[in-house]
Amino acid sequence: MSTDSPGWVLLLLVLIIGTTARLTRLVTADTIFDPVRAWIKAKVKANTSTRVWHKVDDLLVCPWCVSVYTGAGTAYVAWFHADRGWIIAGMAALTASWLTGNVQVREPDPLPAKAESVARLVEAGFTDGSAVAAVESGDLSKLRLS
Repeated sequence: MSTDSPGWVLLLLVLIIGTTARLTRLVTADTIFDPVRAWIKAKVKANTSTRVWHKVDDLLVCPWCVSVYTGAGTAYVAWFHADRGWIIAGMAALTASWLTGNVQVREPDPLPAKAESVARLVEAGFTDGSAVAAVESGDLSKLRLS
């Protein structure tokens, strides 16, 4: 695919958006960045008269603010270095991470439903072990009465 084709430009735009979203989340909310945010908070407390640290502290918890900088950096790298495969691969990985994280958060957790099913079976007189085995496997023949 030519880098001038509309398909390539659209792909690049999607990768820029996904990479920007993932990097913004990384900086503003992910636990891996907690030490950096804590260090800056300590700087703010220690230097109450320095407005720069207050601005940096505000910036690191504001997704709208951080996305301007991560978006600009991502767009620059993508536009001027998209011919390098490792750049596109990295952007694709970050985009996939962002998409997967968003999908995973929105999927219902099956564990509460399973726990509720086991509780109902135990209330009905089946043994704990057989109720768990039946719910886990989906095989009701494993149910045993207490």
